[in-house]
Amino acid sequence: MVGKWVGSGSRDTELFPISAEQWRIIWESPPSGPKHGMLLIFVIRKEKQREVIAEKISNMTIQNQGANWRLLSYPPGQYFLKIVAGDVTPWSVVVEEVE
Repeated sequence: MVGKWVGSGSRDTELFPISAEQWRIIWESPPSGPKHGMLLIFVIRKEKQREVIAEKISNMTIQNQGANWRLLSYPPGQYFLKIVAGDVTPWSVVVEEVE
């Protein structure tokens, strides 16, 4: 596991290193009330901070609880996540390299 983050609001993660060609993001975000919630995850490479390389990994209306994941193929480097949460608490996000 490269990193794990848990929260109840929006935030940027710290930088994390990726050395594999493929890696995945796993997220869980149960709705915090009767309304639907939303969790957006943006992947940003340190060297190209003005260029979002994987915009809106999760742009969903949450209707059921559970984990979701997405496989990514981006070059090795330093990355961080911009996590935008609305009506989800708590959320968790895990980044892991695929061997």
